[in-house]
Amino acid sequence: MTPFHFRHNCKTRAKAIACIAVLLMAVLLVFLYGGIATRRLSFGTEDRDANAKPEKNIDTNLHSISIGVALSFHAGKQREKARTWIERELLAGHPCQKLQKNVTLFIINENLKELEKTRERFIPLLSRAKVANCFPDVVFAHTSLKKEEDSYPKGASLHALRALHLIHAKTNVAFTFVVEPDVISIQNYWVDRLRYVIETHNELIGDEEGLWMLGSYPRGLLPSKQAIAQLLHLNGNAIYNTGSHIFDSFLSLVQANIIHVTSPDKKILSALQTSPPGNAFEVDIATMFLHPMFNAFLIQHAHRYIASSFIQNKWRSKWSESNLLKDSPKTYLVHGGAQLKRDFLYA
Repeated sequence: MTPFHFRHNCKTRAKAIACIAVLLMAVLLVFLYGGIATRRLSFGTEDRDANAKPEKNIDTNLHSISIGVALSFHAGKQREKARTWIERELLAGHPCQKLQKNVTLFIINENLKELEKTRERFIPLLSRAKVANCFPDVVFAHTSLKKEEDSYPKGASLHALRALHLIHAKTNVAFTFVVEPDVISIQNYWVDRLRYVIETHNELIGDEEGLWMLGSYPRGLLPSKQAIAQLLHLNGNAIYNTGSHIFDSFLSLVQANIIHVTSPDKKILSALQTSPPGNAFEVDIATMFLHPMFNAFLIQHAHRYIASSFIQNKWRSKWSESNLLKDSPKTYLVHGGAQLKRDFLYA
């Protein structure tokens, strides 16, 4: 199998950033006011043991919406943690109750060399029937990070944005749940719940475009005097509309730092966001939504940016499973923080 990947000439973009900013804005406005293109590129690569068979007596899920779960990680630093995640969440855990259709598991690394190592080590795990029941298709992909791009935090942010564009451009997966190796499930059948959450919110939104991003605001302890985008951003471990051309164009503007390049009033930017542009793409997304330059865009699409208890971001906080479920019984996954084995009293 040849893994698909997205090549991006950053040097060219860096030189032309001032010129393409206006072009990108124009493209977004065309999509915003001119409707939604419906043509999609279909791509899929299956990595399965030919002899692996689904378990018997499991009802078939005939839902038509194509969804994905993307385990996205820096292989050079997090491969073992990702392997542990697969063993814990997909093999020891119970991610789905029904035999799934139209569900893809993406394994996404930073470059081809690291991806080949990951694929060699992960195929024996992912070929097992229990994984196949939940994820009929497994796709390995990389984001072609160059050595000079591969630094934290900017490299991680660039990797995340390229991964989303990659899924949009090369697959027919409509909605993708991106997870990192420190995401923990606290209830069974979270893949079934994932589909339910997507379909329910799309029904409530009531149009063909549907939700764009669904995830968790910071639910842990934050330093005082945070800028508004730091407080109201959705953590990157979230559900994304990878079938939307409008949202993909919006994320291209985020990647190009369009607000920071074109905004005449830097005081507005400093009030919205304290982190440097490109350090945290989730904060950059919130800044785009909240900036006055995008007021018309916000009015049209703010309802597609959804905070949900399906996953909670507990960064910089301690939490226990029983207390969390007592307060939020519809939470299925938790990202970050320190999980306590025993209950504790809230301060």
